[in-house]
Amino acid sequence: MSQSSRKAPPLAKGSVINDRYEIQEGLGKGGMGEVFSAYDRSTQQAVALKIVREESRMPGDDEALRHELLLARSVGHPNVCRVHDLAPSPWGPILVMELIDGVTLHTHIRRQKSKGGYTADEFRSIASEAAAGLAAIHAQGLVHGDLKPGNIMVTADRAIILDFGFARELAAKPPLALAAAKHSLAVSPESDLERMLEVEREAQMRLFRSADVREGIAAFHEKRKAQFRGV
Repeated sequence: MSQSSRKAPPLAKGSVINDRYEIQEGLGKGGMGEVFSAYDRSTQQAVALKIVREESRMPGDDEALRHELLLARSVGHPNVCRVHDLAPSPWGPILVMELIDGVTLHTHIRRQKSKGGYTADEFRSIASEAAAGLAAIHAQGLVHGDLKPGNIMVTADRAIILDFGFARELAAKPPLALAAAKHSLAVSPESDLERMLEVEREAQMRLFRSADVREGIAAFHEKRKAQFRGV
């Protein structure tokens, strides 16, 4: 019997995973799993744990998570979330990531809207940070594949791109990414970000036109329907 197939108790503050990660609090839930803040007893540092729930797993998920880890670790940049490790656990596989003290750009936008919106300098700062992170991803020959406000964290001093679950390798590195690796993006962050987002859009269109992805999406929805019906 695999470690993740055994019935595990609910995770709560104080729960310890693999005799190493002590849960501090839940940070959020998604379609595939949950994210917790935790204390790493080995490195004595705070980390974030993305735990993929057993009932949400599908064939190939373990390899997909390993691929996510490898792609994320290939990008070392302050505007891209660091992913440290992938490990099995009684609760399902866990990705160990950098813990970021901030809010998603989605939440940040809503908060700023209630205060009258962004100033030009505030907008350019976030755009510049996001563009720098995206340039670093593209410079490694990758597309993020799921860039949206919910996958960008905003802290007191930077914006950080998260989640490589849909990342893919490009056939060729975009020219802008190669230039950005050598030069600052601060001259026109809005236009630079827009041009790199176009690379992302084109890559995502190619991805979702592929037969294997369409089949995977169909299988995912069938599993969700079966869970809803109690099958």
